[in-house]
Amino acid sequence: MINQAKWTALMAGTTLLALSVAIDPAEAAAVKWSLQGATLRFENQDYSVAGSFVYDDATNTYSNISILSSWSRALYDGPTQAGSSDTQLNLSEVGFASLDLDLALGFADTLAGKLPGSTVLLNLASSSETASGSLFGFPIPPQTASFTSGSVVAIPTPALLPGLVGLGWAALRKRKVAIKP
Repeated sequence: MINQAKWTALMAGTTLLALSVAIDPAEAAAVKWSLQGATLRFENQDYSVAGSFVYDDATNTYSNISILSSWSRALYDGPTQAGSSDTQLNLSEVGFASLDLDLALGFADTLAGKLPGSTVLLNLASSSETASGSLFGFPIPPQTASFTSGSVVAIPTPALLPGLVGLGWAALRKRKVAIKP
C-alpha cells in the first residue's frame, strides 16, 4: 500500500514529467503570440494596436491573425504578405474607398524556438503602419504612423491540462477505493 508521502511524490513527479513534455519546443512548433503595449504615434498623437497571431516555426508561417489598429481603424485578419519571416510580419488591407493599409511588425529577436511565456520586443525601426491610395478618386499621399513601444508575448496553451486533470481524478478515485476497509 502507498502512504500519503509516496502518493504525493508520485503525483508531483508525474505532473512535472507531463509538463516538461508539454512545453518541448520540438513538439509544439506553432505558438500563439499576443501584442502587448503596442503604441503608434502619428502627428503627436498615440494610437494602440492590439491583437494576436499564431507563428509556426516548423513551416515559417503565420495564421489566425487578428490585429486591430486604432489609428487606421483597420482589422488585419488576412494572410501574411511576401517578406514575412520569423523576425517580420507584413500585412495589408484595403480600407474604405480604395485606401491601402500596410502594417509591418518587426521583432527585435526571432520568434522561432520560443517557449510559451516568452516575450519579444518590437523592433521600432522596422515597425509601422502606412495608409495610401485614393479616397473618392482623390489621391492620398502615403502617411505613416510609427511604433513607439510594444512587444509580443507567447501565450501558454494548456494542451495537456484536461488530460492531467483527468489522470489525477482517476488516480484519486482509485486511491479512495483502495483506502476503504
